[in-house]
Amino acid sequence: MARRAERLMLSTLLVPRSIAQIRVVCRENKVAIDWMNRFLPMLRFGSPDLGFEFQRLSQQLQASAANDAADPEEPALQSTEAELEAQEEADVENKDPQECIEIHFADGSYQSLNLQLYVSSHQVMQRILDIDADKAASS
Repeated sequence: MARRAERLMLSTLLVPRSIAQIRVVCRENKVAIDWMNRFLPMLRFGSPDLGFEFQRLSQQLQASAANDAADPEEPALQSTEAELEAQEEADVENKDPQECIEIHFADGSYQSLNLQLYVSSHQVMQRILDIDADKAASS
């Protein structure tokens, strides 16, 4: 079934109607890498203006750690409980960013697809096509 869908997509020019940029954020996600190899070239061929960005999470974490180390040491201040909770939440967000594909639209809005919910790159591509069709219809 997936092979049949791929053959159909290969014979059809894919031109996104409302997508301006696609950004992939992941570590070594097999589904994302397969999607970039199979479907991204077709999207870029049909729409050369389509922006694309790939961000590897491990490099992002190393860069943020290097920035934290570069900050001069500040004198220790008394922290309130609310400040400590906010700092803990920020630390959790920085340590475990989500692997996703962000779809940025021409109107400035965006939608994020959680890569952990998809088993194959064909599912991701179908979801992107559905989102593009819905966005174009609502505009």
